[in-house]
Amino acid sequence: MRPGDTTTGAISRESTAVADHSKTHYTTFEPTSPDICVDIAREVALSVGEDPTEIEPLATAVDPDSVNALVGGNRSPGAGWTELSFEYIGYIVTVCSDGVLTIDAADD
Repeated sequence: MRPGDTTTGAISRESTAVADHSKTHYTTFEPTSPDICVDIAREVALSVGEDPTEIEPLATAVDPDSVNALVGGNRSPGAGWTELSFEYIGYIVTVCSDGVLTIDAADD
């Protein structure tokens, strides 16, 4: 992590949070975390200025078991690089098996 960075669960959050929601927010996470979906939902909420306890559960947008199987701790060894994108609370969330999380405003 760089100076000023903070850690939220398994997510390493850059200190340069996006204030303009039209910009893309990039962050990293630990793909082997057992709570990867909770961490992803929390990071999306914080990145877009929402209270993590007041947003829809991530399971309303994507199957948590699928996220873990494709990019998280339940990946099969040697599965290769995987990227998963889905819409969640008005944002396009892209999760990569290399630990990169991208949050971008969905086009209306």
